[in-house]
Amino acid sequence: MFIHVKFSGYIAASLGYREKTIETGPLTTVQDLLSMLDLPVSQSWIAVSIAGRLRDRRTLLKEGDEVLVLPLGGGG
Repeated sequence: MFIHVKFSGYIAASLGYREKTIETGPLTTVQDLLSMLDLPVSQSWIAVSIAGRLRDRRTLLKEGDEVLVLPLGGGG
């Protein structure tokens, strides 16, 4: 199945692109997807939204899901 992944903030800036389509297996979780991505930050520093709602890493993905990977908080 195909999952469309969008990246925001410094994650997108570090990767050099804002979106990517990933082919996965039928029982792929959010955690599985994050492990497939070569993210420039620790997974503990990101949140994942599917259809506008923050999701748990155990959430099963479905064909055509649009996943947003975004950095958590900031400060300064």
